[in-house]
Amino acid sequence: MFCKVFRESKVRADREVESTGHGECPLPLFTRMNCDRRAFLAAGSVLAMTALRAGVAEAAPLKAKARRTIYRFSVRGRRASRAAKAFCANMRFKTKQAAMTAPPPHPGFNGRLIGVGVSITEMHRLFVSRHALVADLRQLRNLRIVGK
Repeated sequence: MFCKVFRESKVRADREVESTGHGECPLPLFTRMNCDRRAFLAAGSVLAMTALRAGVAEAAPLKAKARRTIYRFSVRGRRASRAAKAFCANMRFKTKQAAMTAPPPHPGFNGRLIGVGVSITEMHRLFVSRHALVADLRQLRNLRIVGK
C-alpha cells in the first residue's frame, strides 16, 4: 500500500483534513491518507516509466526506418598515430566492402570497423548525390547540395 492511514491529523465533519505538521499526499485521491516520500516517489516513477515505455515502443519502428548504417574505423582505446586518428575521424564508407578495400593510412594501422547510424539526408549528402562509396569529410565540409 503506497500511503499510510492519516493518523496524525484531525478530520472535520465537512471532510477537510487539518494537518498536525506532517506532509500530506499531494494527490487528490489520497486526501485522507499520508504518503511518505518513498511511497510517493515510487508511485510517480511507476507512472512515468509506464508513459515513457508506451511512447518508445510506438515510436521505435518509425525511427528505425529513417536511419541508415554507414561505416567508419575507430581507434578508441588503442595506441594510434596522428595519421590513423585523422583517417578514422574523417573517412566514412557506404559498405563494409568499401571500407575493407580502402587504403589504410599506413601499414601498421590497427583500427576496427564500426557501424554508425545516420539519417537518410546525411546518407544522401555523403554518398548518393556524389555516386561514391567513400566520403572524406575533410573535402566535404563546405559542400552544399542545391537540388536533388
